[in-house]
Amino acid sequence: MYLSKLSLKDFGKFHNKDIELDEGVNIIYGGENSGKTTIKEFCYGMFYGIDKPNNISNDKDNYAKLKPVKRDFAGKAYIKDEDKSYLVERSFLAGARKTTVFDVKAGRDVRLNERHSLQNTLVKTPANTYKDSILVSDVSKLDKIELLQDIDETIKNLSETGDSEISKDKAINYLKAEKRRNDVRPLTRRLDELSRQLDPYENVDGDIEATEEAIKNLDMEFQIEAAKRKRVSRKLVENEDGSITYLTEDEYNEKLSKLAEAAENTSAEEEEVKEKKKKKKKKKKAAESEETEETKAAEADEEQKAEPIDDHKEKEEIEDDEEDEEEDDPNRKKLSDNIFVIFLTGLFVIGVIATVVQFIPFEDNVRKMFIVFTAVFVVITIIEGFYAKGYFSQEENVLPSEEEFKKLVDEFTEEMEISEENEFDLGFAKEYKEERARLKAELERHIERRSEKAKLTYEFNQVFKKRSEMAEELSAIKLAMACIERTSRDIKEDFEAPLYGMSSQILKILTDGDYESIVRVDDKLCIIHGERTTPIEILSKDTLYVIDISIRLAACSLFIKEKLPVVLDCTADGLDPRHVPFFARVLPLLGADQYILLTEKEGIKNMLGILDTPYKYQEL
Repeated sequence: MYLSKLSLKDFGKFHNKDIELDEGVNIIYGGENSGKTTIKEFCYGMFYGIDKPNNISNDKDNYAKLKPVKRDFAGKAYIKDEDKSYLVERSFLAGARKTTVFDVKAGRDVRLNERHSLQNTLVKTPANTYKDSILVSDVSKLDKIELLQDIDETIKNLSETGDSEISKDKAINYLKAEKRRNDVRPLTRRLDELSRQLDPYENVDGDIEATEEAIKNLDMEFQIEAAKRKRVSRKLVENEDGSITYLTEDEYNEKLSKLAEAAENTSAEEEEVKEKKKKKKKKKKAAESEETEETKAAEADEEQKAEPIDDHKEKEEIEDDEEDEEEDDPNRKKLSDNIFVIFLTGLFVIGVIATVVQFIPFEDNVRKMFIVFTAVFVVITIIEGFYAKGYFSQEENVLPSEEEFKKLVDEFTEEMEISEENEFDLGFAKEYKEERARLKAELERHIERRSEKAKLTYEFNQVFKKRSEMAEELSAIKLAMACIERTSRDIKEDFEAPLYGMSSQILKILTDGDYESIVRVDDKLCIIHGERTTPIEILSKDTLYVIDISIRLAACSLFIKEKLPVVLDCTADGLDPRHVPFFARVLPLLGADQYILLTEKEGIKNMLGILDTPYKYQEL
């Protein structure tokens, strides 16, 4: 498989640049910054595309470096593979990428198995393998220390991971750091501590339910006992001797019946007394009209016969009669209390004064003023008299009736009974209140403990979740480390010996037999020349560069499986001039159909010509 033509429509610094290529060796010459590395990236991009990395600050952001300013980002390439020919067209613009592969012989488009990549369609080699091994970069500008480091890392990475850019040691060290970061032991200790703190709160919910039940039972007992005591207090009566008697239910009901009967009898007696008083008044009036002592005596005898009463009762009735007579007799009221008498007296005084003034030799105006002032004085005197008598007072000094007085006495008695009942229950209510307050305080403490338990439980769950996640990640890390070790061991068994063998063969060709092989002794790279084994640290920079190129070309020969085009970016430029003629002898060992040598040294074509190696030459 090889590239027959490159058409850089808009790519990097190129615009509508066509490069014709042949099978075998192709030399493309260009000075510094002429676009040689751009050609290498275009070859890679036509096979695998150029992605825009997520992190634009990445040093390997070729997208930003290669994208033209104010132009399209596109190109074409013609690929030949045995008897087939393909036209690949690409647009590399992010957001508008497009890739088409046209089978020229079949006259139809080829369906891609992977979007914007020819992998698993025309080629099987992974993109990273092609970039790191088959596209050989220039390392001639590195100093000696950098070359030593690059050689050691390249051969170590290739022999352990199969990729010059992937370090097994770095991967393992990174996973070890992640393993330390995901150490679950501190979280396990914290869980144990939280578990011990949660132990005292284990039955807090049961304690809350028990306390709430106790408060509920206490309230119920209080209501029952209060009702019972209320009934008892109603059955306690005070006897005549001052002692307290507890009545049974039957006695209490019987007492209530007697009191009701007594109340009815008292009402009947009161009505009878009133009737008798009326009769007495009538008889007294009749006796006064007849004015005879005999009639009065006869009536008195009849009353004694009809209704014998004791002296005490008779005396009370006589006093009641006198009070009734005083209330009923209007003649007994003082004249000075009569409002009409007061007004007539005032008018009389005013008239007398007015008459007397007529006979006194005063002027008319003086007489009128004297009469007016006299009238005003009399009116004021009358009003003051009314105020003194209480005629203008809103409060009537009226004594309550017998029924109202009895009602007031009953209300007062009831209030006294209620007060006694409250005093009777005061001790019991106080005990209930204190016990309920104690239970409420206990309930609040339990609720606080439940809140503390909830906080501890939440933290416990969070720590447990985090520990579980870390344990899963730790398990994945351990699995990844084991997988890396196992894969690295398999790669090393299959790849290390061929890599050192091919590197030694290429080194021997490039140095024309001066150095025979590359070996690792006590974990240090050495070269063998003759019977001597020399650590590479003491070699010159030029020799180190030859060793580095030998290792990279050896990796290229081992990884190239489909004879993909090999692109050598100024690889031969760093070689000692005496080693360049032997460079052409190495190329057939790589096993590719096409080699594209990008160089800044125009004389390389002459050096290759010495060995009669066919090549196609063109300048940028």
